[in-house]
Amino acid sequence: DEVNRIDDGAAPVRLAPTKGIHIVLPGLGLTAGLLVTHPADGRVMFVLPWLNRTLVGTTDTFYDDRPDDVAASDDDVDYLLTSTHHYFGQRFTRADVLATLVGLRPLLHRKSKDPSAVSREFAVFRSKSGLWSIAGGKYTTYRSMAETLVDKLTGELDISLRDSPCRTADHRLIGTPTEDWSTFRESELRDLQREVGIEPPLATHLVDRYGRRARLVLATNRDSALRTQIVPGELDIHAELQFQSAYEMACCPSDHLLRRTRLGLFHPELLAADLKWPTAGNCGTLTP
Repeated sequence: DEVNRIDDGAAPVRLAPTKGIHIVLPGLGLTAGLLVTHPADGRVMFVLPWLNRTLVGTTDTFYDDRPDDVAASDDDVDYLLTSTHHYFGQRFTRADVLATLVGLRPLLHRKSKDPSAVSREFAVFRSKSGLWSIAGGKYTTYRSMAETLVDKLTGELDISLRDSPCRTADHRLIGTPTEDWSTFRESELRDLQREVGIEPPLATHLVDRYGRRARLVLATNRDSALRTQIVPGELDIHAELQFQSAYEMACCPSDHLLRRTRLGLFHPELLAADLKWPTAGNCGTLTP
């Protein structure tokens, strides 16, 4: 909406963002995710095993302030804790919350008093000046959104491209195997343990995070020291930092700790520590 108002000061409001938060709690011993309904209002929620911990979410409330200021409130956290206690009988407090995750859903503006009733569909708009915008949607429809917009753009910019539609539907994400995921995962875990000599928990961690590129993480540097844990008790290893720097454009501590791994959520002291981080040309271990 802000960008559209730069283009046209009279542009209508397109979005009605809603805020959603998750909380991270200590592990509850789950081996599968659960779908539950909140005891107060019946809203659907998920309780998921995540990084040896438990992820609980999500909320859905209208949000009118600046996106830069979005944060989990005490009421948000208490809402999720109430549901957790209802189903598991453990009375967690705010002090037990290891981390909070918060984001905004860019939903289309609709006259509704119920945030969860607002459509998750998306729409494409073209202004009089030729500015194309896309609004609404969600993570699970991002490819469909991209395809719709790309096809509209190519049709307008170059008539010769109209017979060459967007190919995202057939494009595999980086690290995706060509065979069925379950088949690949089972065979890759077995082969990594046998051929590379790593323990099952580390093999599982790397394959689930990197897919086909798990081997590349281990092959980036065969120094055995790089296969040691960054933080005792966490599966993340030093070789991942080197890989992230060389292949995933990680440039600073927060890239590694928050955007490539989640260590910064659970060990925030690392973000402020005076540590040596690998770069594409200097892929050493993480040391004080």
